Amino acid sequence: MSHLSGYFAGLLRVAVPDEKAAGLYRALMSLESRGLRVVIQTGAAVDTKGRRRVTLDLIGGDRPGIVKSVSEVLASKDVNVESLETEVVPAPDQGRPLFKARGEVALPEGLSLRDLRASLEAISTDLLVDIELRGDED
Repeated sequence: MSHLSGYFAGLLRVAVPDEKAAGLYRALMSLESRGLRVVIQTGAAVDTKGRRRVTLDLIGGDRPGIVKSVSEVLASKDVNVESLETEVVPAPDQGRPLFKARGEVALPEGLSLRDLRASLEAISTDLLVDIELRGDED
């Protein structure tokens, strides 16, 4: 969930058996009668075979473009973002707030944790953030 311009926005990914999809669709659309705007998009199943999950933690001074820059690196390496939570918190000893992110990412076969770490470290200096990846070491 996010708070955007006075509104709450949420994104949810679910998987249901085909025979239950129509019922779920009707139930979700019925929420509009309570004032909730619902948009449903059907997507293809993501093949996660051969992908290794790792945890990504990021912290640094808040500024525009952090998520965009990190996402560009992840996309260039065919890394799938499974989950991502972000927040902006006060920094006790700094003049600006801190941006924090934690997520789970899935690495494709053939991409080492070491290589992904090096690619993220290459942008972390420019972004003034610390990025940590945790998972099975190569």
